[in-house]
Amino acid sequence: MGVTALGSALYFFVGPETTPSEIAAIDPAEVGAGIDASMTATPNFEILFSDGDRGLMVFEGYVYVVRLGDKLPNGKRMIGFQKRDGNWAAVTL
Repeated sequence: MGVTALGSALYFFVGPETTPSEIAAIDPAEVGAGIDASMTATPNFEILFSDGDRGLMVFEGYVYVVRLGDKLPNGKRMIGFQKRDGNWAAVTL
């Protein structure tokens, strides 16, 4: 047990000696070439509940607890919740 812990600690602090070939073989120019319209579409959020400073949001079947300043899955920051026509709307930056 002690040898395994020591080995894990050394690997954690020193890291691997070389970059794995799977990572080194990725060409950054090719990564963006395969993006289609479905991947660039804006995500649809559904706000289940909000008390003004935090809320429950559903995105792709997962429920998120979102507070002001949190980063959403689409990369934007939550800056507020507004009630529009009886429904909650997310205000992002």
